[in-house]
Amino acid sequence: MKKKLLFLLYAMMGFQVLAQQPSLPKTMPKWELYTQDGKLVSSEQFAGKPLILHFWATWCPYCKRLQPGLDRLAELYADKGLQIVAVSLSEKTGAMPQTVLIERGLKLETLVNGDELGLNKLSITGTPTTVFISPDGKILGATMQSDPEDPQWNTVAEYLTHLPR
Repeated sequence: MKKKLLFLLYAMMGFQVLAQQPSLPKTMPKWELYTQDGKLVSSEQFAGKPLILHFWATWCPYCKRLQPGLDRLAELYADKGLQIVAVSLSEKTGAMPQTVLIERGLKLETLVNGDELGLNKLSITGTPTTVFISPDGKILGATMQSDPEDPQWNTVAEYLTHLPR
């Protein structure tokens, strides 16, 4: 167990983890959001699964840079149960985040109107912010890293998929 914790610490340090922020809760709060086409998605659907929540905005150039890497990561670790979901926030009225991702050739599922979760419950202060959540709902850390080629993405994904469920 000690080796796993050291491994995670090493991986997260490379990501400039924001978990030390006093505003980031230790446990993921319950939430309900909708997809662009109106499908309800809730935190309960991810219980017992490793989860990466990617908070982003259609106008964010750093998000646009990162998302192809997250899309690849989602495909690479899907068979291991890793869930990666994008959550759009701070959008103008009428924004169509899922349409934007599809136009970019990406498959990431996007939840819309995530301000309550991202800005209020998690106190996210900028985009992109990516939050790492264990299968038991603990927030392990977060990063504002936007380099899709950083090998730490795979390191953290590997760690998340090996946590007990």
